[in-house]
Amino acid sequence: MNNHFDCNNCKDFMQMTCNGELCPNKSVQMRSIGGDKITMITYEDQLKKLCKDNNLNFLNVLTQIQDKLMEDMLVRGNNTPLFKKKVSSVLGQWKRAPEYEELFSLPDEGISFDYSDLIKCNSSVLDLGHQMKGLEELISSNSERLYPRVLELQRDCKEIDDSIKVCVGELDRVTEHYEPRYPNILLDLSTKPKSFYTHQADNDEQLSRMVYHKNMREIPENIPEIFSNAVFVPNMITKETDYIREMLQNLKGNVRDKHLVLADLQGNIPERVHNVDPITRLFRYFVDSSDEEEYSHDSDDDTLSVKPLTKKQVSDIDALIEDVQGKKDDSVLKIEDKGKASKMKKVLEKATNEEATEETTEETEEGETEGATEGATEGETEGATEESSDEETEEKQLIDLAKQNGGGTYELSFF
Repeated sequence: MNNHFDCNNCKDFMQMTCNGELCPNKSVQMRSIGGDKITMITYEDQLKKLCKDNNLNFLNVLTQIQDKLMEDMLVRGNNTPLFKKKVSSVLGQWKRAPEYEELFSLPDEGISFDYSDLIKCNSSVLDLGHQMKGLEELISSNSERLYPRVLELQRDCKEIDDSIKVCVGELDRVTEHYEPRYPNILLDLSTKPKSFYTHQADNDEQLSRMVYHKNMREIPENIPEIFSNAVFVPNMITKETDYIREMLQNLKGNVRDKHLVLADLQGNIPERVHNVDPITRLFRYFVDSSDEEEYSHDSDDDTLSVKPLTKKQVSDIDALIEDVQGKKDDSVLKIEDKGKASKMKKVLEKATNEEATEETTEETEEGETEGATEGATEGETEGATEESSDEETEEKQLIDLAKQNGGGTYELSFF
């Protein structure tokens, strides 16, 4: 093992894996500071410990190791044609085998998974559960805020579910790009020692032998372990992605169950209570708000600071006041309409009586009518006319209005 590398350093650990000095299928030797003790630990446990100590993403570290393994193979093939030629001869022994560049190809773009997204989803689901417990208090107090609160929680469920879907999509991309490809061919190459790639024919000339010796220095001694790591590391990536996907599916199921509970609750509560007097609801709102106010006591000047009303509270108060004002305006309109109808009825009754009197008067003798008319003094007639002129004008207007609306039938519908 190269003593220039330290297994307690994450970068060195990754470099040792790419050089074939460390393998996931072999234990890691951890020496004590004095060098007198050796502790054997699995490759996976040591890498997780390094990620935890350095606050690194375990899945991203694995993908970085795999990317460097593939990149080193491409560089090695370009710099050492003999090595590429030997690997291609092995590929020719397999049906439908890829080309050398395809075997060690890299993703078109950097792909990674952010563990913080998973943590956020988990925190959101836990917070949703705490908020749903608060519905018990609203139900027991028969609060009118229950229905809108249920709708808010349903929207939260939808947002959390969308966030989980985004995480699953990112995880699927990682799995797709780092899924072990051609593992059989890579395992076959891992069975070939370094001498396989540096074999020299006996009849080669001096110049050819010099080239072979140069190529031997370019090929690592642990080349079989490098090929095997190209299989083991993607397998570890698949294992980690499956573990994360299971956690996301559990969170998704938890959110779905909560959404079903909220949907059932929404169908069993009224959208709004209509049988409560607006003035009573306004008074009850202020009483409820006073119970929920938070006061902070200052130890220096013994003063109380009142928490200001929120925008939602202000809008609720305005809605209640408008409701009360609407009820008041309806009552005033009904009273005015009833007064007008009563006055209209009296005028129509009087008009009907006058018409009956006129018909009776036309049937009397013409002589008696003339005598009664001549016996009245001119002063009395003028006085009666002046006293009743204003009242007759108003009554005539109401009668004309009633005839226009009723078509001469004088029928009214009273409120």
